[in-house]
Amino acid sequence: MIDDLTRRFHVDGVTLHWDRWGASSGVPFLLCHGFSGSAHDFALSIEELSTDRAVVAIDHRGHGRSQKLGSVDGYSIDRLALDLTEFIDSEVGGPVDLLGHSMGGSIALRVTLARPDLVRSLILMDTSAWSFVPPDSAIAELMGAFVRAFDPAGGVDKLHFPREERVTGGADFHRDRLAGTAGGELAATTTAHRGFEILRVNGLLHDSSDSLGKQLAAKKLQSF
Repeated sequence: MIDDLTRRFHVDGVTLHWDRWGASSGVPFLLCHGFSGSAHDFALSIEELSTDRAVVAIDHRGHGRSQKLGSVDGYSIDRLALDLTEFIDSEVGGPVDLLGHSMGGSIALRVTLARPDLVRSLILMDTSAWSFVPPDSAIAELMGAFVRAFDPAGGVDKLHFPREERVTGGADFHRDRLAGTAGGELAATTTAHRGFEILRVNGLLHDSSDSLGKQLAAKKLQSF
């Protein structure tokens, strides 16, 4: 299994980690991971994929082994697409067969539309061409609050929410469906932010206020 990225690419003052496997010639298969992922997402497949062709994978800025900026100003889908475009231009030097997973699909679409000369074929894996930001401003703020609280830029070992509450019974959200913790105890996590309490339960986000809670329930908003 692939467990390291040995090469470096410098772009816009940021160091990105990447690697290449398999054939030294031919059109490479470039793997573009999604939000909060890394090239390691493809680790179990790279060896097989590279038996008869070149395979390339890269960690986006702020992901995996690549440099963390500690500021949202340095992150956007357009910026990540520019990183990937410059990477293909500088390190690959020609067209690739490009696979984009989740957020990586949105990045791959932007690269393909901006520079079709760099993409021979495009595979979109579990992704969408729509914006990841909901048009409803209240729900967009709720999602933003969750993502900011979940930001692992300081290191996974420091990952925490401002406040955590254990659920022991009598909850309205079907506690029997909550995922168990390592100790087998049912748990849920809430985050206090600007008067909201965001409850992350079994892959869904719910707001404690009646109005937002109804909107979220109606829209079945999925967490990242």
